Amino acid sequence: LEVVYCSFRNHLARSILCKNRGVLIENNNFLQVDGMAVEVAPERAWREGVSSSDIIIRRNRMVYCRWGGVEIKVDTKEPNGTSIKNILIEDNLIDCPHSPKGIMVRDSENVTIRRNKVISGGENYLISNCKNLDLSE
Repeated sequence: LEVVYCSFRNHLARSILCKNRGVLIENNNFLQVDGMAVEVAPERAWREGVSSSDIIIRRNRMVYCRWGGVEIKVDTKEPNGTSIKNILIEDNLIDCPHSPKGIMVRDSENVTIRRNKVISGGENYLISNCKNLDLSE
């Protein structure tokens, strides 16, 4: 999946919901999206698979998105290890002053988050249950 140089504006859902491997989301504009700008969420309950890997989210502009900029998670009560791997989130502008979070990553492995400018109404970063995390600003 490659989403490069696209604009998302003023709609009532997540802009990008991906559940696959080999993802490049780069140089996009997200403005006044009612949901999350980018969400990576493989879900077992929907039988959509339980793994996503090799994800790059880079140089995007996410402004006034209601629920925040980037969310990476597995929706399951009993995750068996980490099923989202090799994630790079870098050089993004996330200016969502009314959202509860800027970037949220949960149940993931080999995660690098660097050089993002994040403004949120709640937590700029929510990180839990991640193996091999590099969070450098």
